[in-house]
Amino acid sequence: MGAILWGKSEEDVNTFAARLRIPACTGGLRPSKEHIVIPWKVEEYRGDCSLMLNAPSFVKRAGDRQAMERILGLWAIPHELTKSALYKVLIFQSEPLVLRKRQLWTASGGQEGTDSAERGRWTALELDHTRPLVRKLCRLAVKALYAAGLDYGEVGLHWNDKGEEAVTTIVPYPELTRSDQEKFIQAIQRFSDQLDVSAKVPDSFMIGADLEFVICRENGGIMMADRLFGKQGSIGSDSIWSRDRKMIYPLAEIRPKPGRTPEELVRSIRSTLLKAARKAPKPELIWKAGGMPQGRLELGGHLHFSGTQMNHFLMRALDNYAALPLILIEDETTSRRRPRFGFPGDVRWKSHGGFEYRTLPSWIVSPRAAKGVCALAYVIVHHYWKLQDRPLDQPETLRDYMEGHKSGLYSTVRSLWKQLEQTSTYKQYEHYLTPLKRQIFSKKSWNEQRDIRCTWMLPPYEPVTISTSPRGS
Repeated sequence: MGAILWGKSEEDVNTFAARLRIPACTGGLRPSKEHIVIPWKVEEYRGDCSLMLNAPSFVKRAGDRQAMERILGLWAIPHELTKSALYKVLIFQSEPLVLRKRQLWTASGGQEGTDSAERGRWTALELDHTRPLVRKLCRLAVKALYAAGLDYGEVGLHWNDKGEEAVTTIVPYPELTRSDQEKFIQAIQRFSDQLDVSAKVPDSFMIGADLEFVICRENGGIMMADRLFGKQGSIGSDSIWSRDRKMIYPLAEIRPKPGRTPEELVRSIRSTLLKAARKAPKPELIWKAGGMPQGRLELGGHLHFSGTQMNHFLMRALDNYAALPLILIEDETTSRRRPRFGFPGDVRWKSHGGFEYRTLPSWIVSPRAAKGVCALAYVIVHHYWKLQDRPLDQPETLRDYMEGHKSGLYSTVRSLWKQLEQTSTYKQYEHYLTPLKRQIFSKKSWNEQRDIRCTWMLPPYEPVTISTSPRGS
């Protein structure tokens, strides 16, 4: 599998083609399953766009202010689409390439001000992600571009009336300086070079997770997890900021050893939970997982992948074929974690070269859920090029997802699940996936109030035998 550049005119294509090691074309295009199409300044196409970056329908929608206000609103992304930008971020596939700031000058000259924003010139800033402002601007811009359904473009940013960074523009095909062109071309080439690697999952592939739960007292209070488990290691804790701006550690977190298969990861999760239960054998406490099982504490079940390349096709496949089906079994309180947490496309790159998918709630509520999620993620990573439906890019589906309105999603999820069932890897893990499917379509939510030591049969409830055989919950 390779990439092909498609331009509206020869002039558009020639801007990039001479410096790219990929084929280019103009005019009519016949879609091919052998190529990922990278269009430039193409705003209309009626063929199959499933293997196309910046699909023309989303390019067109980006120019509709009312449509974009609705989308950004559903994502809870601050926006002021009538303001002029103070910063601009050029992005390709969630990678910030260039950050620019407008130098503002008053009519008298020399002084920075806001009266003559359109007269300022743009200056490139260093993309130093250790600086909080740079990190915040880039994360917001990347999130906005992904929310718009786009794969590359330029996002303009300013501050809204609340003093927050806010999106002002989303431009799919921005005007590029010579240096911008060079960085954009390098990003396209990197993407193209990775396609052959991405098309087949290598033997070095690993799947891992970090999984949070909260430890509750009988009176409803929270036991600080760091008092039981410390902070680091395979059994530790995660922090939040308290109301008085102090860092506290109420979230217990297990970091099991990753595996090459779902069976290995499930075995590692069970083993790590067992160690945690033996480390803190307190029957008077209740261990809760899920999305928001206690108060305002949001829990995550983050999946880690290495040995495979992250791109928007995989991100959207995980969103639509994993995150979307799973809300049909989440507890009623879980939807409250969105859109602050649990929004589509929440990904972070890791120092080991892999990536972390952070959208899902803590799915260790039961062995059934854990086995289903591990197998589901494994299937998606192995077959995502064939799993390219994007219902979450439609405002109605996105609203139902964000607000937890399950009734309108069953037919959509049933269609997605049928595609999963057509893959060879699904058949390999049918014994893990069938119980999850049955729970999804029986309209039964998982129970976030039940002690996970009970569902996993951990002490003090029952002696545990390390096994990956299916269990109910």
